Amino acid sequence: MIGVCDSGLGGILLLAQIHKDYPLTDILFHGDSEHMPYGNKTIDELRVIFADIVKTFKDRGCTDIVIACNTLCSIVDFSKDYGIKIHDIIAPTVEQIEVLKSKKIVVFQTTMTKKCRRYEKELIKSGYEHVELIDLPFLAQDIERFTAKDVLKTKLLPVFAKVDTDDLGAVVLGCTHYPVVKDIFQEYFKVPIYDSNHLSYNLDPKSENGKISLMMPRSSDLDRFMREFGKVEYCYEEDRLSI
Repeated sequence: MIGVCDSGLGGILLLAQIHKDYPLTDILFHGDSEHMPYGNKTIDELRVIFADIVKTFKDRGCTDIVIACNTLCSIVDFSKDYGIKIHDIIAPTVEQIEVLKSKKIVVFQTTMTKKCRRYEKELIKSGYEHVELIDLPFLAQDIERFTAKDVLKTKLLPVFAKVDTDDLGAVVLGCTHYPVVKDIFQEYFKVPIYDSNHLSYNLDPKSENGKISLMMPRSSDLDRFMREFGKVEYCYEEDRLSI
């Protein structure tokens, strides 16, 4: 079984891709709505949260953890032995970018992801010299609240207007929530837009039943989101454990 974690809804899009790539693998998705948003927390708080997530997945017998959260990936020490295989999404997201090295890349992200500057470091390591980091402290939480898209567009456009698009080569959505409104970014920025939802993982999972369990509070909004963006069969973990 594979464990996938995020601060809430965003990682569900990534979960759907993993299920497509590994259809016979069981997936346990931990959408940590209780501590959402991660982007406004301290590094120490996030490390405590991540330690709890690791314990939960290990206790459930997961073989791998995919961190479907750029903020967590910014603070996790991937050289540390956690007793379970941990998969990053930031470095693989940067690796898929294909634009001229002379072009500017703009990364939209949470406040903590920006503060850690990991995207900037990875992009510079890959040869990109012109990197602009912009935080959107409201967006992940607004998406989690199912805020209407027209309201989100009204909030985003003034931020976009401040971006110098001269020599802009690409935009990176450095939060797994943001692709939910990727069309707003695409409408404004006429350049390739990258996110973390179509990555490849070196997984060697057991052949199981392809069951997806959600460790999230049950709600009609979540069910609607799963139909629109997850598009997979799933159950709530509380139901699975009660059988």
